[in-house]
Amino acid sequence: MCHYCVDHAKFMVVDLLPICEQSQGLRKRVNLKTASSLPQVFDALIIFSETTQVQKLPRTAMNMVAKKRNWILQFLIYLWVSPNSLLGSFVGLLGLATGGKSQYRRGCIEFYGGFVTWMLAKLGANGVSAMTLGHTILGRKEDDLAIARDHEHIHVGQYERWGPFFIPVYLGYSVWLWFQKRDCYMENPFEVEAYKLADPRKKRRPKS
Repeated sequence: MCHYCVDHAKFMVVDLLPICEQSQGLRKRVNLKTASSLPQVFDALIIFSETTQVQKLPRTAMNMVAKKRNWILQFLIYLWVSPNSLLGSFVGLLGLATGGKSQYRRGCIEFYGGFVTWMLAKLGANGVSAMTLGHTILGRKEDDLAIARDHEHIHVGQYERWGPFFIPVYLGYSVWLWFQKRDCYMENPFEVEAYKLADPRKKRRPKS
């Protein structure tokens, strides 16, 4: 792990110590000067969070600490997922060039219409209404994105765990299921998790 990340995490803890009345005990339990890895530094954060004084921190101080910690983590997550997101963005740009539209929702860019609609209609036996590629979500229509958003964000979380390995592993599972003469979509472990946590079929409005 880079020394910059370790040093930055140390500063986060040091900034907190003067605020807490139990800071002397924290200094004794975790020596920040000798901490050489992020896990050791984060141990200090965990110890601090368990103190009774943490609930008394001013809201501005808590926000400051959260921002320092979150922007690095969020950047690393987006970087980890970026190969998939770039692929989705490329498809989305083709959609925009052919009359499609885009919008930003929950930290992801969504594309619908144009080439995106045409491509999704060609996937599978009957097409798909939405699809996730990293932090990019593709949908046939804006309504489809609204219905499938919770489900697709389960896939976003999966991308954040697996990064560039998500698509190969997902397709590998599907191929293995196909050879087993099983449903290579609904029985795919990634889809099993996504449908269990957020089933878009339950949100669909009945046709009039």
